[in-house]
Amino acid sequence: MELKKDHLFMEILILITFVQLCLSAKNKLVLRPVGREYQAVVPKLSGGCIFGSLHYNIGDSWNPDIPPFGVMYCVICTCNKVSNSETDGKVACRNKRHRCPATSCARPRVEKGQCCASCPDEFVSLLTTRGVSSTPQNGLARAHFTLVRSSLHISIRYEGSRKPRMASFLDPEGSTIKELNIQRKAINGSQVCLVWNQLNNKQIESLKRGKLSFMLKLKKQNAAALVGDITLYKSYSEETFEALLTSEDKKSSALASFNLARSGKLLKIYVRYNGSHNLGPASQATFKLIKKAGNNKDPRILKIIGAGEVRRENSNFKTSWINPREQTLKWLSRGHLNITVVLNTADQTVQLTGRIGIKRTCNSIVSQLSGRDAPRPTMTGASGYASFDFGSHGQIYYQVFLSGLVNPVEEITLQATNNRRTVKRLSRSVTTDEHGQAKASELWFFSVTGVWERPSFAETCWLFNGNIFINVRTSSNRNGEIYGKLKQFPYMGHHLSYRDPPMLLSGNEVVPRIQTGAAGQAWFSLDKHCALHYHLMISGIDRGRKNLVTAELQGFADYGQVPQPYDEHVQLLKSFEGETVSGSVRSLKPDFLVNMFKGLVYLQVSSEEVPQGELRSQVLVNSAHCIHGSPPLPNNGDFCNAGNKRYYEGESWIDEDDKCISCTCKDGEVNCSNITCQPLNCTEAPILLPLSCCPVCPALEEKVVIYYEKKRRPSVKGCYVKRDRKVYPANAVWHPFVQPFGYMRCHACTCMDKISCIKVTCPELHCKNPIKQRMADCCMRCPDGESERSDNDRKNKKGGKGCNFRGSQFKHGQTWQPYFPLLGVSKCITCSCRDGRTNCRRAPCPRGQCPNSLEGAMRKGCCIPCPGKYRDMFHD
Repeated sequence: MELKKDHLFMEILILITFVQLCLSAKNKLVLRPVGREYQAVVPKLSGGCIFGSLHYNIGDSWNPDIPPFGVMYCVICTCNKVSNSETDGKVACRNKRHRCPATSCARPRVEKGQCCASCPDEFVSLLTTRGVSSTPQNGLARAHFTLVRSSLHISIRYEGSRKPRMASFLDPEGSTIKELNIQRKAINGSQVCLVWNQLNNKQIESLKRGKLSFMLKLKKQNAAALVGDITLYKSYSEETFEALLTSEDKKSSALASFNLARSGKLLKIYVRYNGSHNLGPASQATFKLIKKAGNNKDPRILKIIGAGEVRRENSNFKTSWINPREQTLKWLSRGHLNITVVLNTADQTVQLTGRIGIKRTCNSIVSQLSGRDAPRPTMTGASGYASFDFGSHGQIYYQVFLSGLVNPVEEITLQATNNRRTVKRLSRSVTTDEHGQAKASELWFFSVTGVWERPSFAETCWLFNGNIFINVRTSSNRNGEIYGKLKQFPYMGHHLSYRDPPMLLSGNEVVPRIQTGAAGQAWFSLDKHCALHYHLMISGIDRGRKNLVTAELQGFADYGQVPQPYDEHVQLLKSFEGETVSGSVRSLKPDFLVNMFKGLVYLQVSSEEVPQGELRSQVLVNSAHCIHGSPPLPNNGDFCNAGNKRYYEGESWIDEDDKCISCTCKDGEVNCSNITCQPLNCTEAPILLPLSCCPVCPALEEKVVIYYEKKRRPSVKGCYVKRDRKVYPANAVWHPFVQPFGYMRCHACTCMDKISCIKVTCPELHCKNPIKQRMADCCMRCPDGESERSDNDRKNKKGGKGCNFRGSQFKHGQTWQPYFPLLGVSKCITCSCRDGRTNCRRAPCPRGQCPNSLEGAMRKGCCIPCPGKYRDMFHD
């Protein structure tokens, strides 16, 4: 109906204009509508405007009611005074759809009776111990609730010595209407993340009318639990900083929220009080912002906001600080300020104090990157995803994942939505991953991980408010090839977390490739019953007339091959009309599970306009708790002897005497070929690692290391240094930083099972004029613009037709090991090029051994013992 209203808007305005001319003061002709559903035209009053049958005074505004379409909520009409008359008015109407304010949430909806989309309803509860006045506090908590359709997403911040064990919703009589057990997976430091699915209409109505309360029960606690009333708090997710305040006697508490106005010159402060002290009509509050003591210095009061500047609404207090100093905002963003509220109640004076810090919720600030959302829409088939998280001292941790790009990335930037000013450069000239390793498929998939150490107060607020977007510029799209706005997504449950890297769906994964501006992300997880949980986010897809999109799992296919259909075994996930879809698939058949563990199952998204598939991605899941291995390939007894080792049919290995030769066992014979190295474009000079044929790009230590807070160790795989709270991602290669000498570019460190550092070995160069870019460099490199070609390149200049594998060119006879997103180069799969055709095969396993999953192979090897119940299933 909204679309029909837009199409007919101009015609209606023409009709309105004609009617107004007929009903003007100087015209005697009055056109009356026919039909008893229309009201009779009232006589024109002196002055003002008449619209249809209603009279409006000068200055009035309204949404016109135009039968048979009803109220036009996106049209606003105003009665303006005619310039040559003191009393007569003229009606002017305009469409306000394109003037709707921007939203910070990821799923805004147009509610009934509204024109502009708004974010889901949000609620807050301040949890304290209820009971007699002598009862001390067992802790303090803040619960934030986001209602998305019939699901309630719950985010709890808890301060106390005992951990929570159960969350309950209570009706006005105190009876429990819903209980949620808090499992260990739902607790992340001082945060608890929960989801209550499938609320009925009565429960939703009670929640919106403020008739529910929330209870948090604690472990090993016999005293009263923490309880608080649930109240509506619109746009709470946009508040950037907060503080939990307590009184000295632990009997009163408050929640303070802080945000910066759009102008950047007004700091808004909002305090919700919850305590045993009564607030009388004359109760007043005074706010004090205090710099914490440090370095033998006493606390310093930076600002006192008197009672006359604080506005009270029941038990809530509002105020603002005009033009705060930039240094003060910097301290606030770093967690160096406290707030003290001096409350003069009816019976006594209460002082509540708390530390101000970045608001920690279970929401994720993420961005979907697609070509259709770029400043100038593109159709390249590329896709991307970015996520942001916050440290306690103001740092911002970011991850950016890109897939399907066929052109070199020149720059990844954060930009402000209001003026497109560059806020932060996340990366430049990306041709390798953040670990400095070149991909087997150059520029097909890579990730950028880092820390934004010192964002300003305003920039942090922009992230929460949805006023920043990411722009990925490439050599062929300087304005931006893929683009996405940062928004908040609610917590989806421990099975599917937006903080975990997704699988990226792109048009370049479809066979054959689709040049599309759409993009997508998918999360998959297996629970203890081996049910497959999934969550998809799609952006920029053309849905067609029926607004329908379908997603399905299909196979069998190996990496880079066209999928063979399952016929009746295709798993249709769900048809969906929005941008997201969640669900689970239970009772998967063993052959489907096994092929999914082997990486032979793909997710494909289709629409009415592109039924053959517009987005596609390989499905990778952790299979350790369902099957410890996948079935071995058929073994006909053929094997090869090379040196003192036996290799099975189809198995590949690196020659022991020459690390640049790859051999394969085929039909009982050993076939060997030279390994061809891919060209590199490194920011640092390339180096050689032991037992490696091809050079790699090292990174500086500051580009690799991730600093984490106490008790917030990141979930990435890698090498941890507990003393300094550092983590180096797995397979990273970097030049170490040593005080006071700086970067040791003649040494390189790697993170395999542990950190090991070696003296740099320089690769052999085949360009005419190698140079050193810096005096401190150990290795020379080819200058920009001068190509580097190895002996293997020259040997393979003549031969059969080459292959294009996932965006990279390979020569006839060349072999390589494919790169898997987020996992690295697989040593268990070898691909080869033969006359333009790519053939990828897994290394076979001896009898009794099963091929490991792709993820498990990176840690434990290609083959592991078959589990008992599957040992005989896959052998002839």
